[in-house]
Amino acid sequence: MDISPSVTKVLKKEFNDLLASENWLDMLVNGELYNFEEKLHGSLLGLYDKMCKVLILYISQQEIFLSKQKALAQTKNLKKLTLRFTKLQLRTGTRIRYRSLYAKKIPVDYQEQRHLSDLYWNTQSKASPTFSSLCTLLSVICPSFVVTSMILLFFGVKSNFYRIRQVSLDMATTCMKHRVNIQLAEKETLAGKRVIIGMDGGRSRTRAYKNTEADNKKWKCFATPWREPKMFVISLIDEHGKMDKKELPIYDCSFGDDEAFSLLELYLVLH
Repeated sequence: MDISPSVTKVLKKEFNDLLASENWLDMLVNGELYNFEEKLHGSLLGLYDKMCKVLILYISQQEIFLSKQKALAQTKNLKKLTLRFTKLQLRTGTRIRYRSLYAKKIPVDYQEQRHLSDLYWNTQSKASPTFSSLCTLLSVICPSFVVTSMILLFFGVKSNFYRIRQVSLDMATTCMKHRVNIQLAEKETLAGKRVIIGMDGGRSRTRAYKNTEADNKKWKCFATPWREPKMFVISLIDEHGKMDKKELPIYDCSFGDDEAFSLLELYLVLH
């Protein structure tokens, strides 16, 4: 699908404005490499936002994209479609507003997005897949959501504690539904292979909120009971009983013996 000349003209103007916005060569000649990098990176992020906005606003009005949304709605039994505004948060943290088909009538047990573009583009939490991936990755690596927000801001990604937490938890909920398949490579299987299963447990504090009359308060009371996490690892071995270093082991964990063994059974049955 070709971009219309009007859209191309807008994008060319934005790029020309970027080149003329600073005296880039003088910065390098004067030894201002830091300023050169910082300003150019910030300008390119701004250009990225403008390109995304122009292209998404353009495609959201095209019949071919609306037809794909309607076809998806039929598979989900979504009816009474109407155009409504929705928002999308790009990988830079910038939010753009565009029109999407919205399902006014849904099945009784339907729990997914009503905006068809969210379903079609897989933009849960109104965030692009890349923005969700960045937030979730750093939330796992960093000690807190606050630190995550600081690192994202350092790299020019606009967000905050609450948004990062929401996006990360929504991503975790989605991934948990596919936890048995999500960490395996395509066509990876245990069929016909020798495996050894190791299991161990430990102790961990959990948070259990108390049912009190103070539910309307900002901070709710909670207890921190101990629970035993159970972790297992499925490792492949060769015909001599040695670890097969060509294959990565499979790790997973859960709370309680029953949950752990049920989860282990899923891995062994499906793979």
